[in-house]
Amino acid sequence: MNTESAALGEIYRGETVTVRCEIQGGEGAQWTYEWRRGQVNIGSASSEYRISSAAESDSGGYSCRGRRNSSWTEWILQVFFLV
Repeated sequence: MNTESAALGEIYRGETVTVRCEIQGGEGAQWTYEWRRGQVNIGSASSEYRISSAAESDSGGYSCRGRRNSSWTEWILQVFFLV
């Protein structure tokens, strides 16, 4: 099972952004997800995390990982910059 190590993106002030946790080779499987911003768990058992009305404070790194049965994937880091 492969995971993408990092993705970079731009977000714009006030927009709604959906961040997706994409696990390569994991299509069709039942997954549980965990999300973090920095080292803080931000919840959401979904494969998507939504940022509503983006602000400068939303810039930075978001990480997710997936669990199937009792095995977790590596953390996938996605970094966003407010422009």
